[in-house]
Formats: sequence, C-alpha cells, structure tokens
Amino acid sequence: MLGYVIATHGQLAAGLLDAVELIAGKQERVAVIGLNHDDSIEEFTGKLQEEIERFGTDGEVIVFTDMLGASPYNSAVKCVGLVRNVTFRVMTGTNLGMLIEGFLQREIHPEWEAEEMSSFLIKKGKESVTELYHEISKMKSASN
Repeated sequence: MLGYVIATHGQLAAGLLDAVELIAGKQERVAVIGLNHDDSIEEFTGKLQEEIERFGTDGEVIVFTDMLGASPYNSAVKCVGLVRNVTFRVMTGTNLGMLIEGFLQREIHPEWEAEEMSSFLIKKGKESVTELYHEISKMKSASN
C-alpha cells in the first residue's frame, strides 16, 4: 500500500487529514508535517525525509504539498536527492477532493504504484476545482 505524506504550510496538512477522516474514516500509512513560523527549512526537510524513508520501507510514497515553488514543495524536491532506495512522487496544489480520491483509490487499487496514482490524482484534483455557475451551465447544456 502506498504511503502518503502531506506536507504544507502551518496546520493545513493536519486540517486536510482531519477532513479526510471525517468523510472517509480513519486512515493508515499517512503522516502530516506542517511548516510553522519557528521551524527552519532544514528541520522541515529532515522531518519530511524521515517520513518518506519510514513509509518507503514497505512500498512507494506520494508526498502531497500545497503550493508549487513554496517551501514545503521545495523541501520535497530536496528529498529527491537525499532519499535513497525509495520510489516517491511529489505532488503540489493538493486539495481535499484529490486527497479523498487518493485514500479511496488506494484501497480499491492496492496494486497501483505512485506513478499511476499520481497521474490519476492530477486529473481528479483538477476536476474538483470549479465554480457554481459553470456547473449550472454544464447541467443546462447536458439537459438540452
């Protein structure tokens, strides 16, 4: 089973996991790491590396980050050069819909590797971003 690490600014990671578990139940093989005001980037990167390596002993890992080019994402990119013998993917732009799909699909498709799951989740994450009137317009078009 894939391991998941949610790495974000502040308490967003913990909040996202809390929401996932409210909707989809208690999850396993998941860690959350928040970058707080007093944390150094080196400490954050070290924690992230530890979690990737911990889950990597039993399979592949996906790291979910909040923003492209921001510190949690950059720390995950640094881990690409630090972590040995673990296959992992780094995703960014993480949203609740993407995470819920990731946890549900991990149960449905335990054979999926990180590459297949991350490709699926990019599509699902994009689909979960929309706007009310756009959706109403789509429904009206479909009914005609």
